[in-house]
Amino acid sequence: MFDKADLWEQHEEEYLTLRPNKMVLAQTLERVILPNDLMGLVEGRSSWARFGVGIHITAPKIDPGYAQPITLELFNLSEVAYELQPEVDQPCQLMLVQLSTALDENEIYGSLPGDFFANFSTPVPKKRK
Repeated sequence: MFDKADLWEQHEEEYLTLRPNKMVLAQTLERVILPNDLMGLVEGRSSWARFGVGIHITAPKIDPGYAQPITLELFNLSEVAYELQPEVDQPCQLMLVQLSTALDENEIYGSLPGDFFANFSTPVPKKRK
């Protein structure tokens, strides 16, 4: 399913245009590294939500062991296009949650064959050969 040629288009621009009623995958500039006893939650900021922009609505959890930039699912539910500039606009925040028990190495993100998006350097997966 993820390796279909027509599923995603990849663009690199100086700013991100979030068109009305569309979703865009973007990526943080920072690489996040979480230890085995810490998980993250990506949450949108209320100031952006009031304009109709949702961030990471469907999958906000960042698993223990995660070690790469965070892919953001940006939704524009409004009728107006928005342009986001890297290092200027901050549409989301990362909240960290301490686990009561650390995960074993075989339980952390990327340790299972089914962790399809583990170790991707871009938000869009490369086609499998």
